[in-house]
Amino acid sequence: MGLKMAAAALLLGGTLFLCGCGQSTPAAKVAPVPPPPPPKAPAVPEGSEDAMAASGPLVQNAPKRPRELEYTRDEKHAFGNLRGICRIKGGENIQIPAKQPYEPEIKNVKPGEADYYKNIKIIQHSPLHWLKPDPRHKFLLTGVALYFKGIRTGRRPPLDRPGFAIGRGMLTCERLHGYGLTYINFGPPMERAQFGTGDTFPCDLVLKRIADGKIIFEGTASAYQDDKLKPGEQVDPRRFSPKLLQAPPLTEMGQYALTCARHPWQFAYLVVTDNPYATVADGEFTIIEIPPGKHVLQAWHPAYQAVEKDIEVEIKEAETQEVVVEFNFPPVESK
Repeated sequence: MGLKMAAAALLLGGTLFLCGCGQSTPAAKVAPVPPPPPPKAPAVPEGSEDAMAASGPLVQNAPKRPRELEYTRDEKHAFGNLRGICRIKGGENIQIPAKQPYEPEIKNVKPGEADYYKNIKIIQHSPLHWLKPDPRHKFLLTGVALYFKGIRTGRRPPLDRPGFAIGRGMLTCERLHGYGLTYINFGPPMERAQFGTGDTFPCDLVLKRIADGKIIFEGTASAYQDDKLKPGEQVDPRRFSPKLLQAPPLTEMGQYALTCARHPWQFAYLVVTDNPYATVADGEFTIIEIPPGKHVLQAWHPAYQAVEKDIEVEIKEAETQEVVVEFNFPPVESK
C-alpha cells in the first residue's frame, strides 16, 4: 500500500511540474512516504490444556517439550517388530446385532440438516460392533489403541499435530499416520489438536480428558462455506479446506474423547503419547521398527477393559515378537 501511495504522489508531482512549465513557480515537493510497519505475527496461545484456547489463526509451533518427553529420530537405529492379536476373554454366547441405520436426534437443527443426515444413513453403534468373529479365537476386538511409552529414540519419525475432520456426518482422523483405523488418533504431549468440518452444518465439539472427565476444549466448527454448494450438498474432498479450530496444548498424556454436542453419534478418540510406536488394532496388529530392549506395551479401548493394561515385551533386533492382548467381557462403556 505504501508503494502505491508513493507512486501516486510522484505521478501527481510530475503532473504539477508539467502544468507549470514556462512559469517561474517551482514544482511542488513531495514528502517521502514512510513504509508501512511490518505485520505482527499472531501470538502463540499460552497456558496448558486446563486453560481454554480461543479459536483463531493457527500457529504451527507448540510450546517446547520438557527434555524427558523429547523423542529423536535416528534412521540408522537398530530395530525389531511386534505382532499380535486382541481377543475377548469369555463371552462364548455373544450375539452381534446387525447394524441398522436410524434417524438420530439433532440439537438446534438447521434448515435441510435432518434430510442431509437421513440420506447419509447414520448407523446406530453398539459396543458389540467392536467385536470381530474369528474361527480360532471366537472374537477379536477392533479399535484397540496399542502404544509404548518412554522410547526416546528410534527409526520412526516423531508424532506431529493430531487433527480431526467431519465429513459425510462422520468424525474421523484428519491424517492416519499409518496407525490403523480412522476414529483413534495419536499425538505428542504439548501439542495442540485441531478440528474442522467439511459438512455444510456446524458442529459443537467437546474434547474431554477421560481420566478425570475434565472438559479441555469446547468450540464450534463452522459450517463449510462454498458459494458453489447448496445447503446440505456434499463437499468434494479434493477441494476440502475447512476453517480450523485449535485446542490448547495437551500437557497430560493419556486418552481424550472427542464428541459433538449437536450430533450425538459423532465421536473419536485421541491418545497423547511421547513416541510414534503405536497402532490401532483391527483385531490383529503389527508395530514395526521398535528399538531393541525391554518395553511396556499399553493397551486401551474405549468400551472394553484390558485384562492387563501394561504388558512387558522384549524386542530383539531383526526379529518379530508375538503377543496376545486380552479384554474382559462385557463392555464397561456405552461406546
